[in-house]
Amino acid sequence: MRELSITNIRHHNDDDFSLHIDQLFVEEGEIVCLLGPSGCGKSTTLRLAAGLERPVAGEIFIGASCVVGPDHFVGAEDRRI
Repeated sequence: MRELSITNIRHHNDDDFSLHIDQLFVEEGEIVCLLGPSGCGKSTTLRLAAGLERPVAGEIFIGASCVVGPDHFVGAEDRRI
């Protein structure tokens, strides 16, 4: 079972930075490292997964629960991560 599934995420901030993630899957027990230069979206990806930021489009599942989807957003306080 996938513990974290991020698909078709689109995110923009006020400074014209945009983040596009087609697919990111993290399996149960898997350890993942996000690498890249400063400003490429590593922290933003984690903030989206944690519910600290809301994407413009896409879906995020934690386990079997959809936490981000069309017209659906579960805030950080209710994600328990």
